[in-house]
Amino acid sequence: MLSEYSHDERHVLSKWLKEIATERLDDGKNWKPKDIVMKLSQELFKENVAQLDLNYPAEKIESLLEIFKQIEKHFKDTVRQFAQNILEIIERNEMQEGFFSRNTFVNYIKKYSSEPCAVEFTDTVMKTIEEGKYPFLAAVKKSPQADYFLNIWENSILPATESLIDFNRNNVIEFNTIMGFKKYIKSLAILSEVSEKMKNYRERNGLMLISDNNSLINKVVGNTEASFLYEKIGNKYRYILLDEFQDTSTLQWKNFLPLILEVLSHKEDGKVLIVGDAKQAIYRWRGGNFQLIQKDVQSDLSTFWEEGNSDLVLSSNFRSYQNIVQFNNDLFENLGNLTQDFITEKYSIVEIDNEFYGTIPYLYAAATSQQISQKKENGFVEVKFIDFNLLEIEKEEFEAEELIREYTIHTIRKLIDEFQYNYRDIAILTRKNDESVLASSWLKSENIPVMTSEALLLNTHPIIRLMMSALKYLLYPKEDLFLSSVLYEYAQVHQIHHEDLLEKEHRKSYFNKYLAPLSKEQSRSILGALSVYEIVRNLMDILKIHELRDIYTEQFLDMVMQYQEGAHQTSIIDFVDWWEKKNHSITIAGDANAVKIATIHKSKGLEYKVVIIPFFNWDMIASGFNQPILWPEIINPDEMMGFNTLPINFLETKDSYYFKDFQKEVVLQASDSLNVGYVALTRAEEKMYVVTSLKRTQKDGITLDNIGGLVYHTLNQKSPNNFKDNSTYHLGVEEVKVVKEDKKANVLEQNIS
Repeated sequence: MLSEYSHDERHVLSKWLKEIATERLDDGKNWKPKDIVMKLSQELFKENVAQLDLNYPAEKIESLLEIFKQIEKHFKDTVRQFAQNILEIIERNEMQEGFFSRNTFVNYIKKYSSEPCAVEFTDTVMKTIEEGKYPFLAAVKKSPQADYFLNIWENSILPATESLIDFNRNNVIEFNTIMGFKKYIKSLAILSEVSEKMKNYRERNGLMLISDNNSLINKVVGNTEASFLYEKIGNKYRYILLDEFQDTSTLQWKNFLPLILEVLSHKEDGKVLIVGDAKQAIYRWRGGNFQLIQKDVQSDLSTFWEEGNSDLVLSSNFRSYQNIVQFNNDLFENLGNLTQDFITEKYSIVEIDNEFYGTIPYLYAAATSQQISQKKENGFVEVKFIDFNLLEIEKEEFEAEELIREYTIHTIRKLIDEFQYNYRDIAILTRKNDESVLASSWLKSENIPVMTSEALLLNTHPIIRLMMSALKYLLYPKEDLFLSSVLYEYAQVHQIHHEDLLEKEHRKSYFNKYLAPLSKEQSRSILGALSVYEIVRNLMDILKIHELRDIYTEQFLDMVMQYQEGAHQTSIIDFVDWWEKKNHSITIAGDANAVKIATIHKSKGLEYKVVIIPFFNWDMIASGFNQPILWPEIINPDEMMGFNTLPINFLETKDSYYFKDFQKEVVLQASDSLNVGYVALTRAEEKMYVVTSLKRTQKDGITLDNIGGLVYHTLNQKSPNNFKDNSTYHLGVEEVKVVKEDKKANVLEQNIS
């Protein structure tokens, strides 16, 4: 598609592709059209988008864009004119400096005069305007011209400012809405084109995507003849079990519903069992809808629903020891209420006309969240809180990571050496793949065996990072950035600790000390004359990493050789470019005596004797690049060229006509964040170790934006006596592992040895 339009200067898509690339380049983002189109195209595989009519002709979108531009221009021109009028009064009376506190008011007016946008004064300025407070500094009040300046304020500046605020109040919602839609409007035409190309390609080649299944079945089910099909299936099957129902999508449920109704219509012997836990719904990003099990099933099956008999809460826990169950019981009911209070206050979530308002407290109500452990043993829980206020601002992320690393390694060593656990008893759970990779690198650097079912990215392996840094240094030996990079990675691999390692006046001497061959131009010239594979082999000697080689580095060497054999260009710069464009990964799995590392999503349904969660620190609500795209239903399609839905960034719906969509998404995101936490904290059988972070507000309170802050606040209120100090929570006593004969493990141990 890109090649088709990139040479057609007349086509509007060609122009927009270039404009999107230019805009993203100006914002410091990835500008490549191919990457932009690939990212946009991922929306097509989401169930809610797949059901939309994506017929968005470029010509209609161009007309809509013109409407948006006119509204934007009118708003900005008007704000600019108001601001310039106010600024003119201020300058004419020489009131630019020394009149207003910190000159805040004047700076705002100057901003709106030069770069008009939605008007947002500080609370202090707004109080001065709305409550008629004295606007000037005390020195002005004492001056001989005090009355003159106050008259200027009351009769000229204040009325003009009130007119600016009134205009903004009456028009800002429309302005915010079209600015939100405008961001994706050009991309939408490209997305529509991609959708059409995909459709044509599937038809030509007789292909069907897995993501098409639900929509296709739904179309069949909607056919009048489908009832006959379900009647026949219903006659054959009398019992249906739907497991993990909390992750079922709305479309999947609609497809199953006719069959379920058919089976239930045979009252004498038709039975349907639906099993699920809404607190473990962590797949909303691929269409899962936990509202189905919360309320929709009862509504859709109301004819057959028997109050008190049709729903059963399973409260027995056969997995975890008593203290782990008690910890989760105490935590989550209170955490649900605190989360509701937090989003209500911060995001202005209101109960009026909001069907999702009470979702979270209901989700974690005692009636459905409290469990009873069926194990006799006590168990142990430890939560370690890292207070970012105690770290250096410039180094807080690095220092926090180092503290988490030390805690994780120390905990594993303690479990093995003091409490008689095997490595296979321990699992590290993370939310993100890159966190799994990082944890894996920590353990490998300490010679702790690791096992994972995840595909680990080779370019995050510490030794491979060191190799790539060295190759880049060979390309640009005079650049301090690459010298610092290879020195840092070398220190990480060999665990060299110097506080002044990367300081400008010391890094060169450290480089000469540890990496002398690379510092010599003659050595670099000799290396540069070799093939890429030979350079890499020589670098392994220079960097002293032969003894540290493992399956990852061997795979890396194989890839270097394969690249060299198949590439037309074999220079260092070509190899580096090729490597960075790919996410090279391998998977290592097995039943060896090794610490298991898995994402929380992969761990759902599993259990481990000991669980360590080193990165229990995600934001409750997405922001920035991570925020999702919403597709709200357009309120007045006629005013939007007939389009029924348009994409917009989640946060940009807050102050728009689509505030209800914003409120719904906030509730669902908060539910997602809690649910991921619930799944993670309910995997342990005997012991659980959690590391989370605390960030403080300007008033030195704990911010609740992060799940760590919510957990700290909840535990501190519920069980303050369980805190060993301000940073560590304990429940239970660490005890030696309860040894049970594991015949399978013994056989595996013998086979491995």
